[in-house]
Parts: sequence; structure tokens; C-alpha cells
Amino acid sequence: MPQKIIIYGTSASDIHPAIWPNTQSLALGFQQLGYDVLLCDIANNNSFAYCLDHLLAKDDIAFSAGFNDYGLHAVISELGTEELHIYQNLDTPHVSILLDVPYNQCLNGPNYRVKNHIVTLLDRDAGKYLHYVLPQKPLHQLFLPLGGTESPFSLEELLTNERPYTVIVSASFWFDTELTPIWRTDDFAFPILAPLLDDIIDYMQAYPVNTPTAARHVLQGRGLFDEEYMAQLTKFYWPIMSYMKMWRRQKAVDFLVQNDIQVDVFGANWEHVDFADKLRIHGNVSYAETLDVFSKAKIVYQDNAEFNNGAHDRVFTAMLHGAAVMSEYSQYLAEEFTDGEELLLFDWQHGAEQVREIPALLADEPRRQQMVLQAYKKATARHRWVNRAQSISEAVHLLYPERFM
Repeated sequence: MPQKIIIYGTSASDIHPAIWPNTQSLALGFQQLGYDVLLCDIANNNSFAYCLDHLLAKDDIAFSAGFNDYGLHAVISELGTEELHIYQNLDTPHVSILLDVPYNQCLNGPNYRVKNHIVTLLDRDAGKYLHYVLPQKPLHQLFLPLGGTESPFSLEELLTNERPYTVIVSASFWFDTELTPIWRTDDFAFPILAPLLDDIIDYMQAYPVNTPTAARHVLQGRGLFDEEYMAQLTKFYWPIMSYMKMWRRQKAVDFLVQNDIQVDVFGANWEHVDFADKLRIHGNVSYAETLDVFSKAKIVYQDNAEFNNGAHDRVFTAMLHGAAVMSEYSQYLAEEFTDGEELLLFDWQHGAEQVREIPALLADEPRRQQMVLQAYKKATARHRWVNRAQSISEAVHLLYPERFM
């Protein structure tokens, strides 16, 4: 039976710069597991057509995978008939690897009807609310943080390379205007709900939790226990998230500024924050340049992008490039790594004090090197793309064993 698989990605230059390199890393991970991988660039018509030919005509594909909705757009149609998405009646399993939480309005993968569908989630709590966001969609779930990108340098080189950057942040700021929740504007259609949404924001500004967790807490505090209240509130998850993600990102960097910790920031729009004059701003850089910066940084400082029971791949990538990491608190990270020994964690109630660990760590190079060494070993063992390929392979084998018999 088939051991050939398709991995969909896109080399399109207007897409997030990390997607194509991560697609290539995932494909390599599957190759390391012994699969014959067809790497399909959906931005290349010839590449896409070649993969679809194998998928539809030869029945030799064990399963396919792609980030978000990549690979799911193609349709079959006959004159006078309704278009049918190719995976809707196809037995070949497909894995949609989500790049953010399911209520990010930019994600479409789970919205396609796929006969045999696995959706990966970056946060362990996401399965608790997925049915609110995607009602009546037949799919299986797999908790799977994105893998870390490996460095071409050896561990010895990573430990001895010169690191001219002390603390770096690699993240864009989405807006070039003052942060304002949409429910505090004249355009909001339900002003009576503004106090409820404000309370959700207040809770998230105090605790490292995601939007649905905060929403449930606030609803229950108002006596709104019926599950239908949660279902109806999902329409507001995206505006809450888009505001809070940037509030937290700005607040995290402000913790550093408050403590006079010099930081180099890589990403768009940081010149628009109030404390821009206190930052070394480098603007947008390519993914290759980001990896180079990680290999030259002593500490990578990272918000966790609503994955408060999951993880951001930048945490693992930084570890694999020999940098010490300080990350926003995540229950998952706290279980995977020992705080204070393999990484540092901060939260929203104590962050201004917790970041004072950074100057202490920078002043104690043996301790920083030991933190880097321990984190590198664990990230190498558990958090590379080959590890994610292994997890996907296990899930597909368990659910669809007939594809491998």
C-alpha cells in the first residue's frame, strides 16, 4: 500500500515569510521518517497539477497535509453540475496544520468539507471550543504546536558563536494607529455588550489565558452558564483576539522598557508605539534573516500569541539556535520545560518584576550557557519538525490504518 504523501505549501512572496521554509522543513521531516514526499507548491500551476494527478488518478497517496487551507481549493466540475471540492468525497486523509487559533478570521482550512480530515491545534484548550467555531464539521483534532526550525550550526558552534544582540523580539505590530477595541467605536452594532467585552479584556490583561477561557469566566460570573451563550459569543472572538494580541505584545516589550533593558525589535510598525524611541527598531526582515538574528542573540523574548496552553514555534526555533528564551507563560511550556533552568516565563500580573531576571541572566554567562544547553537538548529531542511529522504520522496510522496495509 502507498507510502507516498503530498505536502502542500506556497512559495508566494506575499504570504508570511515563514510558511514556505516551514513547509520544506515538514517535508524533510517526513522524508526522514521514510516517506516518499511530493512537495507541492500551490503557487506553481505545474507543481499543483502534478500532485493532483497523483491524488486523483493513481491512488498511490497515503495522505496529504498542508498549512491552513493549502491544497483544499481545487474543485471538480462537469458542465451543468455543482462544483465539488476534491477532498469532499475523496478517501485520502488530509491534515490541515493550523498556523493560529481557529477563530483567527484569516484561517480557512477547517471550513472546507473534507471526508477524512484531521485539524491540528496550537493550544491544548482549543478542542474545548472548536465545536463553537466550526459547528457540524466532520473532523478529528490533534494538538500540535509548530516545530522549531533547526540551525545549520553544530551545538558547539552555537555555544561559542559571537552573539552581538543581547535581547531581541521578533514579532510585528499589526497596527499603525492607537489600539482601540472595535466595540468602543461608533461602528459597533451591539453597544449594550461593550461592558461584557471590556470585562473579558480586563481578565486577559491580568491572566495569561486565551479568549475562550476568559469569555467563559466572564459569562459564568454573570450567571450565563448555558452553552448557547458561549456559542453566540464566538462571533466576537476575532475582534477580542486582534486587540488583545497586540496589547499583550506591546505590554510585553514595555516591561523591558520600564526596566531599562535594551531590546532589538524585528518586525513591522514598532515605530508607532509610545516608547518607540527606547527601542532599536530593525523593521521587517526575511525568515532567513530572522534565523540569523536568533543565532546571534543571547536572549529571545517572546509573547505567546494566545497559545496559553500551547506554544509559539519561535520558542523552539530560538532554543535550536542557541539562544536563551523568556516567554509569556503557557501551561504547556511550564510542563515541558523547567522555569528558571531551561527557559524563563513571565505573566501579566508580575511581568514588570519577572523581566528583571534578564539582566541577572546576562550577567551570569555560565548560567545562560547551561540554560541554552538544556533547552537545546530538549527542543532537539521533542520539538523539531521531524517530531511533528512523527505525531501526524501516528494520528493518520491510528485513524486510517487501511491506507498503510
